[in-house]
Amino acid sequence: MKRKYLIIAWFILCQVLLSCSSDDENLDSLSAFEPSPEITLRLDQNNYENLNSNRKNNIPKGDTIHIQSISKENNFLKIEVSYSGGCEEHNFEVVWDGIVYAESPCFMNLMLIHYGNNDPCEALITQTLDINLSKLIGEINEKDTCDYNLFTTFNSSETPDIKYISKN
Repeated sequence: MKRKYLIIAWFILCQVLLSCSSDDENLDSLSAFEPSPEITLRLDQNNYENLNSNRKNNIPKGDTIHIQSISKENNFLKIEVSYSGGCEEHNFEVVWDGIVYAESPCFMNLMLIHYGNNDPCEALITQTLDINLSKLIGEINEKDTCDYNLFTTFNSSETPDIKYISKN
């Protein structure tokens, strides 16, 4: 009789250990495939000018965001951002006015808008936004040779929140 209980106990122990191991593997794979945030890309000169005018007059759109860093890999601007949240899905919008400023070095201005969807949580979220420059700007030559000035709608100065300086 004791042997029967030992076998049952051993079987249950094995099931618990195997299920824990399996769950850990599932958690790792889920975090590795976490979806990236929704990013809307707009080429809209009027919208950009309105946002820029409001920005300069301290009339921000969206929610606060802090830009940690910016880099470029192939056709993507990679923008590391942080914001508070954790309970709601956050969305982003990047607006370009369509102007390539030909000064040396050439540059383009982009506006980043963060929509927190009334997220009441206060966890510090850090993530990287991948901006597909081919979709936003197209295949113009300057896409790969110009600098990028990135403004948020909460920045009322003439200085961008962050600037990507082209290596060309």
